[in-house]
Amino acid sequence: LQVLVAGEWHRLACEVSVPVLQTWAESVALTGREVPAGTISTKSAMLKEGDLCEWHGTASTGSIQVLFFAPYDSGHAESKLIEIDLSAKLGVQRFQAPSVGL
Repeated sequence: LQVLVAGEWHRLACEVSVPVLQTWAESVALTGREVPAGTISTKSAMLKEGDLCEWHGTASTGSIQVLFFAPYDSGHAESKLIEIDLSAKLGVQRFQAPSVGL
């Protein structure tokens, strides 16, 4: 069992595989379309290289983070993280997956 502080995504990526991250994200995902203020929520989807992901985000305070976890090519159990900073980019956004990942 490992306890991580919210937001330690790079540390999480170094220690956990993409399938484990997918299971976690699915187990804590909110079922509605909106995320209540002050909460951490997940919406996840496995993407293939070149897939587009689109979302709409607004925030009066705080920030919205989009994280993309990709498996290492060399067969390591852990994953690597691509973090997309949206602090100044609210509204409709798109991300094109550079590889397979979550």
